[in-house]
Amino acid sequence: MIDIQKCLEKYSISPKKIQKEDSYIILYEEKNTYLLKEKKSSKKELFSYFQEISYPYYVPLISSEEDDYELYTYIEDKGDHEKDIILVEALANLQKESLKEVDFSKEEKEEFYQKLEKKITNCLDCYENLQDYIHHFSFPRVDYYHLLNNISLFYQILFCAKKYLEEWNFLSFTKKRKALILHNASLKDFHQNKRSYFLNFDECKEDNLIQDLLFFFQEEIEKIDGKRCLEKYEEVLSLLPEEKKLFFCLLCIPRKVEFSSNLYENTVRIQEECSRIHKIFTFLSEEDKEDQKTNEEELKEQDKDIEFRSNKEKNK
Repeated sequence: MIDIQKCLEKYSISPKKIQKEDSYIILYEEKNTYLLKEKKSSKKELFSYFQEISYPYYVPLISSEEDDYELYTYIEDKGDHEKDIILVEALANLQKESLKEVDFSKEEKEEFYQKLEKKITNCLDCYENLQDYIHHFSFPRVDYYHLLNNISLFYQILFCAKKYLEEWNFLSFTKKRKALILHNASLKDFHQNKRSYFLNFDECKEDNLIQDLLFFFQEEIEKIDGKRCLEKYEEVLSLLPEEKKLFFCLLCIPRKVEFSSNLYENTVRIQEECSRIHKIFTFLSEEDKEDQKTNEEELKEQDKDIEFRSNKEKNK
């Protein structure tokens, strides 16, 4: 629990208004605005690193290291113009700077593959069991009926996940790429004003390169232009073909629909997940078209090369 008064006294802040948000407090003075939040970890080393690499997408701390809270200048979010594109560019720049390769043993790869395979199978079993359960009712309640009408969507996206997993040539990796990952790259935690910056670095750690991009797509797929976001990310930092397959595979695993006693909320939750799956399908179909176009261009180039070689042979 933050001692707000203690903070106000220490940093001579006299707010006209105090507004509580989900995980932070906004302090409005006449001329300045501040963001106050609970301190979960030291940011000293991380922000020193940001200074070292000239990373612009953060606001420096006002509070000192010994404080049990974090105090920042608060810059209100006033932008939505291509916010998704600017966010993925910010992610890609951070990950490009912090990128490193680490050894990836055969045992680790096999364990990772098996865990992912099990995750897909468990999700499939969950929806199959749920479908069997609903079929026992002569007149299923409205939320169950809505899921039953849309259950094929969940199976289709899981079969896509399975397909990408089977295509993922995980054994070809001798190294895996890791980078600094935020683990909370969402539109609400990214403010765009005269400058753009992330609000939250509490979960920041080294992890699999695709994790931030995956979290962002999972959270925001309905609001963003997925194709353009991926293109922008890869303008800065290209994904390896197997990283992209893994990204698609994980994106295709739907969330498990949790049922409560509120039928309306359950129905809304199911509809939201259905809308999300539809958007993922749209994104994947656009990516497939791009792959087909690339393959066709490669085939045309190969045909030209074969024709050139053939003509060369004839002219000998």
